[in-house]
Amino acid sequence: MRSIASQRTTTALETAQRLLPVRVDVTLNLASSYARRGDRQQAAVMIDRARVAGASPEQLARAREELLLADRRDAERLVAAGKLEEAIPILERVAAGTQRQDVAETVAADLGRLRQALARRRFATAYDQAVELANHGDAAGAIAQLEALLPTAPEPADADQARHLLDQLQARRKNHGK
Repeated sequence: MRSIASQRTTTALETAQRLLPVRVDVTLNLASSYARRGDRQQAAVMIDRARVAGASPEQLARAREELLLADRRDAERLVAAGKLEEAIPILERVAAGTQRQDVAETVAADLGRLRQALARRRFATAYDQAVELANHGDAAGAIAQLEALLPTAPEPADADQARHLLDQLQARRKNHGK
């Protein structure tokens, strides 16, 4: 239902903008509508038209901020889908571009959590690969993987787990004379 209302609003604003191209408020409202529905390119075009039509710096800043908030929502959808690597650069752009302190602080905290989660995910993947190597009889490969992995441990518990497996594999190799 909301998307139908949103589309109707956008259509009405598009009509108003065509009929009244010099009305900065209509153009900026259309830019905001495009931003909210995720059409970044169209929103940017409307912001540029508003600039040419004489929008004030404050009006343009508000419109750009709306576009950044739409980007933030896009990033949140990516995070919900588990696509952290795609979300991080979008949030970095939002953090760099926002003029709102509250948004900057929230996005900075989100970035910190996402980077930590991504580091843990990468660590877990590499650890699992080392376990696979060990399970398939490649103790040397597992040991090399774990030794490279230890300095990247995002949490002390992760390092402890990797160190424990490394110690077990090294002891097993030593006992078997390899």
